[in-house]
Amino acid sequence: MKKWKIFVTFFKKLYDDHYTIDKTLDLQNFSFVKVNDEYEWEFDTDLGYDIFVEHDFGIYDPELQQKGYHENSVLYHLYKNEVYTFLC
Repeated sequence: MKKWKIFVTFFKKLYDDHYTIDKTLDLQNFSFVKVNDEYEWEFDTDLGYDIFVEHDFGIYDPELQQKGYHENSVLYHLYKNEVYTFLC
């Protein structure tokens, strides 16, 4: 069986009710990526989310965030840092 992961981009808040309503949801298949350092992050609670901050990547170009390419920036940095190779 192949492994898969969905990267969810967020700016400020994670709402538990978005991820707890489906009882079959497996949080192991989700990673949450905090982008845009202008906002402090907030949580309802911590359900064991896999969270990382985009600026923590070894290869990181802050100009993409500054220009407003938030979601595209995450995809670019996932690719450049070869995060996808860990999922194979």
